[in-house]
Amino acid sequence: MTNASLFGSVLPQGTCLWCFLFQIKILQPEQLKNSVRRFVTEKMGDEYALRTGIRLQESYEGSSATTPLILLHSHGTDLTNMLLKFAQELKGRTQHVTVLSLGRGQAAKAEEVIVKALSSPTQWVFLQNCHLATSFMPRLCSIIESFNSPDVTVDPEFRLWLSSKPGGPFLIPILQRSSKIAVENPQGLKSNLLQTFGYSGSGVVTEETFEKLDCGPWWKKLLFGLCFFNALINERKNYGTLGWNIAYKFSSSDLEVAIKVLESSLNAQTGISWQKLHYLLGEVTYGGRVTDTWDRRCLNTLLHKFCNPEVLKDDFSFSSDEERQRT
Repeated sequence: MTNASLFGSVLPQGTCLWCFLFQIKILQPEQLKNSVRRFVTEKMGDEYALRTGIRLQESYEGSSATTPLILLHSHGTDLTNMLLKFAQELKGRTQHVTVLSLGRGQAAKAEEVIVKALSSPTQWVFLQNCHLATSFMPRLCSIIESFNSPDVTVDPEFRLWLSSKPGGPFLIPILQRSSKIAVENPQGLKSNLLQTFGYSGSGVVTEETFEKLDCGPWWKKLLFGLCFFNALINERKNYGTLGWNIAYKFSSSDLEVAIKVLESSLNAQTGISWQKLHYLLGEVTYGGRVTDTWDRRCLNTLLHKFCNPEVLKDDFSFSSDEERQRT
């Protein structure tokens, strides 16, 4: 590994790259994420730096009815939809999944749901927002410990899913008995697109969605452009006020709604109403979150770059760099 390949410039021979990262943190903090990612990539490999989502299938297969699965997440991830999609892929249905959001007054109901599902065939219980139910954790700990009691009947297909923000109130016995799954937002346009198209498991865009025949010959190109646009506006959040004047909480649900809007606008149509499409996507679906005038202008300008008649041409490219186009 060369110093130039890591930081884009030649460093003096013998420079400690680890120490140089600290210098970047002090002098150029906006470059720290990229520098650390390059450091990890070149030292350990792409698989440690490229986030493309989580593989619930692997976690599920490695668990058992007495092993809770804890999903640790940050904002912007729709865990309920993610779990329901996985249940649909695995079991062909979602009726066996009971979703309950914890909070004030939900402790008794949560306990009732778990006890009822334990002995029922193929039942899953998903308790959301455990970080909001600190007082319920001791009781939840007792319930989980009782799973291994000979007096308690547990269906082999039963699963207890828990979600919480990092640093949640889980007691040590719960953590010791459970499988922990970190649900992180993808870093970079490539990772975001790979996750959207299901590279690591369930994605927002499934094969069935991508192959819709009743949306016209332009469906796939506009769908990819919309996913690229979604990845771009989320990536801009990493650059603070250089990306957006106000920190907006775009989520995966925005893309799901946008895809439905695109589908309804193209379904059984003989042409594309670009003005209608721009308004529904830029002013309603995504623009509904944007309050700053200049941010709204930026959002619509970006949308026009990814959603216009030029995108439908066979020789169109999102990049003006000829070298990148060839690769």
